[in-house]
Amino acid sequence: MQVWNILGIEATDDTAKIKKAYAAKLKQHHPEDDPEGYQRLREAYDFALKEAKRHRKQAASAASAEPEGLREEDGTSAFFETETELEQHHKAWHGEMFDLDEDGQEEVGSASEPETETTYVHRRVADFGQPLPREQADPAESFMERIERLYEDFPSRIDPNRWMEELNSDAIWNVSIQSNVSGRLLYFMDDHHFVPEAVWTMLEGTFHWSEMAAEDPEEFKDEFPNVYAYAVEKPSLLHLGYSALLQAQDADVEDFLWLREKGLLLMLEQDYESAAELLEEAAGMFGADPDVVRLLTECYVQTGERDKALQASSELIRLQPDEIDGYLHRARLWLDQGNLNESLQDANRILERNPSNRLALSIAGRCYMKLGELDKAYGMFKRIADEQPNDIEAVLALADIDMQKLDALKARPAGGKQAERKKLLRALGSKPLGLRLKQGAYFLLAGKWVSLVILIILHLYAASSFAKYTGESLIGYFAHADKPLEIRTVASVDELGRLPAKVDGVRFTLEKAQYTGVVQVTTKEEDEEDEGDISYLKEEEAQKQGTDSVITGYVFVGELNGKQLIVLANQKQAEQMGGRGKIELEGTVRDTDADIVSEYQTWRSHMAEAEAAAAALPEKDEADKIKNSLERMKKVQMNLPFMYPKPETYVDAVKTPTSDGHVRIPVRFYILFFIMALFYISVFAEIRRIWRFLRYN
Repeated sequence: MQVWNILGIEATDDTAKIKKAYAAKLKQHHPEDDPEGYQRLREAYDFALKEAKRHRKQAASAASAEPEGLREEDGTSAFFETETELEQHHKAWHGEMFDLDEDGQEEVGSASEPETETTYVHRRVADFGQPLPREQADPAESFMERIERLYEDFPSRIDPNRWMEELNSDAIWNVSIQSNVSGRLLYFMDDHHFVPEAVWTMLEGTFHWSEMAAEDPEEFKDEFPNVYAYAVEKPSLLHLGYSALLQAQDADVEDFLWLREKGLLLMLEQDYESAAELLEEAAGMFGADPDVVRLLTECYVQTGERDKALQASSELIRLQPDEIDGYLHRARLWLDQGNLNESLQDANRILERNPSNRLALSIAGRCYMKLGELDKAYGMFKRIADEQPNDIEAVLALADIDMQKLDALKARPAGGKQAERKKLLRALGSKPLGLRLKQGAYFLLAGKWVSLVILIILHLYAASSFAKYTGESLIGYFAHADKPLEIRTVASVDELGRLPAKVDGVRFTLEKAQYTGVVQVTTKEEDEEDEGDISYLKEEEAQKQGTDSVITGYVFVGELNGKQLIVLANQKQAEQMGGRGKIELEGTVRDTDADIVSEYQTWRSHMAEAEAAAAALPEKDEADKIKNSLERMKKVQMNLPFMYPKPETYVDAVKTPTSDGHVRIPVRFYILFFIMALFYISVFAEIRRIWRFLRYN
């Protein structure tokens, strides 16, 4: 089976991809569940990294100096003296020279010699076909060889003095090769980044990689992500300890460090459950690392596993009895569980080592308050307030203690309590209102600026979207939510024009109704929430276009007190008007659409043409019938197309006023309002907290 098939990826020199593939396969071949599969996977992983590093080193070397014998005429960056050697290396790179036999051992093809203890420098020299003596080797190569040996020896790797010795060597101060050394070491350290913070500081001070990163931060970060994180950004959270691993005799240090780092990164992404799984696996390999135990404690606290968190914090105290982290975690856990004496004991241990530790003072103060020892509690919070006068928790705690003392004083019998009461009232005295308001605004913005910005954005979005959808503002919509409908009965077209805006609809009797042949067509997409696109056209045209299935209204013209009125009716109303010509309707008065006006005027024009057509009809009875109809129409002046001004309103009897009186709000607005409510709850809780501060400070 080939190396890359085992890892499940194509051949690559990208170490990040190789490590990602190894991590994915590691879940399928756990060392305890599948030791043979794990062995094959580990061998494939080591070989892939080895080949990737060799490719990248060759690329770095080619960029700084071309070796003698390099053939440029054919465009090949030749690190091999002959074409045969190049082909053999190509086969090895793609897995043809590295297979595993049935026992999981490497089988090397006949094209390569058995691996010896020849160093990387000697292999490079052999590749060029120039068997130079060791003392004549390239100084940069010799330096990189020493760095590799230094890294492989874990005790030396974590010793800053050993790195200082190498960084003071002649190869570093040789100007002609310094750039070459810096480039090679940059690639090496990106692949081998598990070194102490002091080592990264020395490397950065020597090679100034942060200046290189400043030229193009994104490109540098993509090319050297680990160097960027550990040497350029240098967040203190990433730099963990290594000295405890000197005791990890049987553990695979590299796997342990990878699991520990991956767990920490998952914690920074707030994926505490996944982080705990990796950290537990690391602890199974070596459980005496304080950093892993500390990270596990934090994970257990975040996931709510209090018992595990207590156990881990106790283990951290055992590993580091002189450090305060374990005591601090355990003190908070004891306090949350109500074990006040145990929590107070751990807090006092912290204060013995660091008397000004704010968290320990706060824990001790809260314990004393719950135990009823108000004077001791006051002393703890007073120490915090003396160091940080604007600490809200300390100020509120001191105010609460003074209020409790004042209440207790009121309950006591008279006798000497007046002076003490005045003292407490002076302690509860307030600053000028303007100053307190400024302080309150500062605290609110400092503590909840993100929530306030999000609320402003949500309000702007909600206001614009809501008004666009409903035609009303949020305040206007809900202000009229309970308003009863007002439907007014009208007897003439003139009354329609004089209706006040507060009238929701009209009730009237339409006479001599005639169908104009014009229909309302509404088209909309399936996922649209609004009314869709509305158009008006001849019914015959709608049938030709295939839109007769989405007809939502029929345009009629009738009389209301002798004057014409345009009405949009539904199918049932249209059938009734077609049979009787008279109907009682309810509807909403709307401004006339331009399409309706156009179709209405066209219909009236055709009425005048009908009289001339009637005279040419051969059948006398049919001609008389049309003439009589036109005579009737003349009485109401319907045959004169522009006798009346263009109608400005019509009655929509399709959408009649309902008890709702409002457009129905879609679900997305309710979700938006719920999210806004959550942010408001958070902000109001902070305002309440600040209000207490303003009252007592």
